[in-house]
Amino acid sequence: MSNVPARNDDGSRPGQAWLWAVPLFSVGLLGFVPPLAIALRARTSLAWGWFAGFVAALVLGLTFVDSEGFLGSVAVAGILASMGGAAVYSAVRGKQYFFRPAPAPRMGSTSIAGDANQLALAQVAAQRRRREDARTIVRNDPGTARDLGIGRPDLGRGYDDGGLVDLNSAPVELLVAVLGLTPTQGQALVEARARVGRFTLVEDLHLVSEIDLATYDRITDRVVLL
Repeated sequence: MSNVPARNDDGSRPGQAWLWAVPLFSVGLLGFVPPLAIALRARTSLAWGWFAGFVAALVLGLTFVDSEGFLGSVAVAGILASMGGAAVYSAVRGKQYFFRPAPAPRMGSTSIAGDANQLALAQVAAQRRRREDARTIVRNDPGTARDLGIGRPDLGRGYDDGGLVDLNSAPVELLVAVLGLTPTQGQALVEARARVGRFTLVEDLHLVSEIDLATYDRITDRVVLL
């Protein structure tokens, strides 16, 4: 069994209600104890000042508790400060030094992994829809497709075509970076394009260049001809 104490719904450990309970149930006589514990944790002059203030209020109250008139009123105020003031102070400040937030879910948890998978699937599906939309523009209006920079992300036209590459105009660097071709394959494709003028069918790609069938099958969904 684990030795780590259970946590409440707010992330705190049970049994720490003493921070405010001690001043109240001791009628202020032990009101200085929680501020002392906080000062020992905080190690700041402000925390020690609060502790000293509650001690002074208690001493003042006990010293003049039997007095009449003004001193008697001051004594009552001191005891109330040691009781109520210490309880409020300890409840508020104690959270910073004694309470701990509940542990966040681990990144490897089932729920987070499931959400991440769903997000990844949605992104892939959206990218494929953008490619199909861009291909529709290429078929219906090649001029607009060129103006939009479809297949040429290096031009920075701002239109998201889902990652298409125009084999008839893309430079070697783009073929390598986006399609994952080797520099040799990219250069061979550009040289083949120069020989034939322009590609008219994607299916001819591996016939006129050094693109093997395996590479062709891998990139065919990402290419377009303009």
